[in-house]
Amino acid sequence: MATSRYCSRVVLTLFALTVLFATAKAADPGIPPAPPTAVSDQKAGSILFYPFYSSSSTDPASDSRIAVTNSSTTNFAFVHIFLVSAASCSVADFFSCFTPAQTTYFLTSMMDPGTSGYIVMIAVNGINGCPEKFNHLIGDGFVKLASGLHGNYGAEAIAAIADAPAVCDDTAGAALIQFDGINYELVPKVLALDSVPSIGDGYNTRIWVARTGGNLFASGGSVGPLFGVLYNDAEQGLSFSINNPGCIVTFAVNDTDVRTAPRPSIHIPANSAGWIRFWTLSPGGIFGFAASAKAGLADVPDAFAGGRNLHKLRLTSDAYLMPIFPPTC
Repeated sequence: MATSRYCSRVVLTLFALTVLFATAKAADPGIPPAPPTAVSDQKAGSILFYPFYSSSSTDPASDSRIAVTNSSTTNFAFVHIFLVSAASCSVADFFSCFTPAQTTYFLTSMMDPGTSGYIVMIAVNGINGCPEKFNHLIGDGFVKLASGLHGNYGAEAIAAIADAPAVCDDTAGAALIQFDGINYELVPKVLALDSVPSIGDGYNTRIWVARTGGNLFASGGSVGPLFGVLYNDAEQGLSFSINNPGCIVTFAVNDTDVRTAPRPSIHIPANSAGWIRFWTLSPGGIFGFAASAKAGLADVPDAFAGGRNLHKLRLTSDAYLMPIFPPTC
């Protein structure tokens, strides 16, 4: 009888160890998001979009840390990285290659000093650099500015839908990436910032808007004129427009940059908050990043500061033309 109980315990122990080992070696639980879903900073994709970075070659108070991870535990990743300047819309690029489950980061003060702009990372194959379906890239960006504004955001991930997602011409050395809901997922058209603190409470809120398309041989596309509505906490909206050319448009939610009637400081008085939504009047998509801070942050107990991506309310199509050549890593 004792021998029988002993054998039963051995069998149960072996069974438990077998289950534990199988669980440890199994794939991640649950069902991965499958395209076409919607572009998001909370999933993996074949293209990552970082809507804003800043750097200085002399002032450590202005810098950005850009991170990217290959979330696949079995496949290598080859990533073509494009940095688009906000001042000139010119493009610089380099490759980064990843082993399975590898993560890395770089400081923009080292890679692109004295420049602000946005970043596009595109998964490519390791042979000729053509874009490929590799929905395993995730990333994030930390941004700090000399003004005191700062924030952390997740990289916006755009998944490839088609198995061969881009028209790639080796002879021309070019590929066409189409955010059309067929090859790659659609990109945002209407953006929103869900909470705008009052100027009367001492807050400074700034928004950066970056265009999703363009010719990466030469320049990013222009954002074009923006039209938006600023709401207060009584659900009253006032429209405004901004027409600053460039592949990145930046504006503060204040009485100078956002021309409403009456001005934002009156529309959103002290001890209240509002929200804002806007879109580009030109063809194409946009991403956005916002940061807020309160004057005298260290001395004010109820002050809050930070940054985040803007919400995406409506989607549209856009496209990049990009150069292709074999990865150099």
